[in-house]
Amino acid sequence: MRLVFLLFLLPVTQLPLVLPAQPLTYQSVHLKEPDKLISYVDSCIRFWKKSFEPVSGAFYTNVDRQGKWISSQGGYKHLLTQSRNAYAFSRHFQMTGDTSSLRYARRALAFMTKYAWDPAYHGWIHELKETGAPVNRFSDKTAFFQHYALLGLMAFYEATGDTSVLRWIRTGFASNETNFWDKTPGREGYYDVAKYNLTSPANKTFNSHLDAITTHLIGLTTQFPDSIIYKERLHDMADLAVNRFIASMPDQAIGFCEHFTSDWKQNASQNLSIMGHVLKTAWCLARVDQLDGTKNYLSQAKMVADHVLDNGYDHQYGGPYKDYDRFTGTMQMWGNPDTAKAWWQMQQAVMAGLILYDLTGDMKYFEMADESLAFFMRYFVDHTYGEVYSDRERSGKPTWGDQKGNGYKAGYHSVELGYYSWLYASFYVHKRPIQMHVRVHSMFNPDGIRLYPAELPDDELVIDSVVFSGTGSVTLLRESKKLIAEAGTDGVAKVFLSRSTAGTGIAERMKSFRVHPAYPNPFNPETTLPVNLAVPGMISIDIYDILGRKIQEIGPFNGNQGLNPVRIQAGSHWASGLYIARITSGRQSESVRMILQR
Repeated sequence: MRLVFLLFLLPVTQLPLVLPAQPLTYQSVHLKEPDKLISYVDSCIRFWKKSFEPVSGAFYTNVDRQGKWISSQGGYKHLLTQSRNAYAFSRHFQMTGDTSSLRYARRALAFMTKYAWDPAYHGWIHELKETGAPVNRFSDKTAFFQHYALLGLMAFYEATGDTSVLRWIRTGFASNETNFWDKTPGREGYYDVAKYNLTSPANKTFNSHLDAITTHLIGLTTQFPDSIIYKERLHDMADLAVNRFIASMPDQAIGFCEHFTSDWKQNASQNLSIMGHVLKTAWCLARVDQLDGTKNYLSQAKMVADHVLDNGYDHQYGGPYKDYDRFTGTMQMWGNPDTAKAWWQMQQAVMAGLILYDLTGDMKYFEMADESLAFFMRYFVDHTYGEVYSDRERSGKPTWGDQKGNGYKAGYHSVELGYYSWLYASFYVHKRPIQMHVRVHSMFNPDGIRLYPAELPDDELVIDSVVFSGTGSVTLLRESKKLIAEAGTDGVAKVFLSRSTAGTGIAERMKSFRVHPAYPNPFNPETTLPVNLAVPGMISIDIYDILGRKIQEIGPFNGNQGLNPVRIQAGSHWASGLYIARITSGRQSESVRMILQR
């Protein structure tokens, strides 16, 4: 059977003008075929395994291009290295079911919790020697490292439901609330730095706030939806992003102010505006907006993403540039002969682009994600030894060396890009289900594991089925999205998840999506489906016969805001009878019946 269709974007009375459908075109094969991202993440994990020291059970911090420890730079095993690699290995397990990755992650976290937690004054110590001893016990403690200590713990908990890890997450969070949160009316927010004994906290920064969202607040909010403190703090971070950082943009030539005093005055001695941070703000606000949609953070997310596209983005080769002077608007070259891009900032463009495309249907965000991911995979990925380089010039040429691991670079950003690109491309672009793995053990997770990998409204995330391998048995509680292990259970569950658009949690801005009845109906040989869009976006149509077999896919193609009449013509081999057309745009779907009457 074949289906011929024509798309008209003029009013119904002017249907004779024919405009062809415009399906998505891809620069990135990884976006076109998301499962290729699993192989990419697998190659990153193979690389980082080579930097693992099995005696102490921790990863070396300074790693060369091949993944080997650089002994001349010291045998450091910093907190950030352990937490970020534990994150990477936990996500790898979730994507592949490879339980060896959980063993690496567990040992790294055991090293971190044993040596990085300060038993005398509390809080996390970042710099650790090979033995786990602090490099300097009297160094300041920053909110950046306090947040990032929770990153690997949070990912491991999502993969395992391990209550011993959850206790560390709650201990770290409580320390942040007690020692870094400023409760002073009008000054609320996380302090940036405190003394080693957590006295004299000072300053407020981008990192002390937005990093809390990505490291643990999204995870805690989705894992514990009934907890008020996690949800409130998540909204606090989003509100501060809007009312402090974004609110400073009119004072800058580009970007926003990232450093403030304790009472939220702009710190004039700090001039840097980082495009990756602006895009990360867009990603974070879009994630919070998508999770509940109650405060309409989407408009602010779009605004800051558009700011980067207009002022700090390479439209020739793809991807955001690195750093700018916020006062003058000039790009910071750092002695490099050409403009440059950073691996983690490219990731923010992909993440922000994909989620904004889903929420708005605007092709410019899809294109930002697509071309940034294509550039990243072509030039940042080391196709010889695996993992990714830190920096590249704007056309992809090498710059600033090839060391892969240091005090701030480990497996986190490279794997996070792979994990969320896979998740977002599957749910948001291809609208297909995914399979996720969780480790089930009745001793580790007696309260069960909540299956919630994406920041979707609760009524949009659907658990289709669970396949368990191991001893014992599991029970799926669909309403709460929890998997309960019966006594004596030990194994791995493969969870099949999909996304529904039939729930009630979809934001008001999307509700004007509507598919009107086909006309004429019954029809022979053609009919028209009027599709109304709230905003310009992509439209795709799947046709099913009366037995539920998909007989044709149409699109996706561009649709205008308002009415989009789509004319469908049945082929000569169509039999008389009932057909179902399922029309999808962004996060919304509707189905209509059509009767072919020969």
